[in-house]
Amino acid sequence: MSLTIRVGIVGVRGYTGQELVRILARHPYVEISYMAARNLKRPIPASSVFPGLGGKLNQSIKPWNLKHAATACDLVFLAVPHGTAMSMAGALLKRGLRVIDLSGDHRLRSTAIFAKAYGRKHSAPQSLREAVYGLTELHREEIFDAGLIANPGCYPTAAVLALAPLAATRRLDPKQVIIDAKSGVTGAGRSVRADLLFSEVNEELHAYKVNRHQHAPEIDQELVRLGKGSFQCIFVPHLVPMNRGLLV
Repeated sequence: MSLTIRVGIVGVRGYTGQELVRILARHPYVEISYMAARNLKRPIPASSVFPGLGGKLNQSIKPWNLKHAATACDLVFLAVPHGTAMSMAGALLKRGLRVIDLSGDHRLRSTAIFAKAYGRKHSAPQSLREAVYGLTELHREEIFDAGLIANPGCYPTAAVLALAPLAATRRLDPKQVIIDAKSGVTGAGRSVRADLLFSEVNEELHAYKVNRHQHAPEIDQELVRLGKGSFQCIFVPHLVPMNRGLLV
């Protein structure tokens, strides 16, 4: 019996998708069997996006197609923008595939909290309720058998892991937790926005979305699970002039 897992990645041209390809290309038990981009009209060589991987990816990046993914894969990563994965995950699950969603579409358990955090109604509430939060250190046993795994956000990963021992032993005052966080610019993805232009970010550090960032309820949700109480952290994210990195 082969231990190799056939893995597909949708959204390989984004920052998240590119990093995922680099990691999985070195994984001893993974075969990258399908790579897709939603906005492609025709296949392109993988080498045009990943020249540094040499002969490890002798295949094409194809336009997204559900039937092709279902045939070629055992598991699919969705490295797509928020609001997109919710319309894709259910169809993949029905085909018998396991899904790991790297967007924020399945991290929150409540549809009402999701709508407030992301400014849109969730189109697949059943998937939202079925998803397992993919923070391995806290949910390892649930993840093992999960069909749909929600990859945690960057800020919540750092904040929750740091606070978990205190929350679990109820040594946190739920109204006096202040999370000061700083992230590089690639955390915002490849979207073209005025506030992400070089001249706006370079030699600058500024707070943004204070106490209204979509990751704040994700942090609260996980601390509530650990502490069996209520949490409402003060969360202050900052954008710093570097490509990547995170300090919380």
